Amino acid sequence: MTDTNYVGKRLPRYDGMQHATGKTRYVGDIKLPGMLRVQAWRSPLPSAVIREIDISRAKRVRGVVAVITGAEVPNNLFGGDQPVLADKEVRYPGQEVVAVAAEDLDAAREAVAKIRVELEPREP
Repeated sequence: MTDTNYVGKRLPRYDGMQHATGKTRYVGDIKLPGMLRVQAWRSPLPSAVIREIDISRAKRVRGVVAVITGAEVPNNLFGGDQPVLADKEVRYPGQEVVAVAAEDLDAAREAVAKIRVELEPREP
């Protein structure tokens, strides 16, 4: 049978040479005209209730196209109970609360720095 010619044998990697020479293209390497950069405001606390989110100053940053919170995401759950963006509570440090899409990375980072989130800490 010819179906098992490769069983138990080493096969050459189709991308081995690209990896070895550093020429492999990853998704993060692709840049297209009009592409936006996204950054997120992440919670510094492991557990908290979100009391208020102020994105007004972030929206005014030059180059910012959109600033969204969990309340604006139509279907904010993936994987069952994991929110795309935290909208009522924070459940782990670094959880994304607000996302900013901008024309360049500097504008996105500047906008994230201007976001104000009032968190009420809870016992984890």
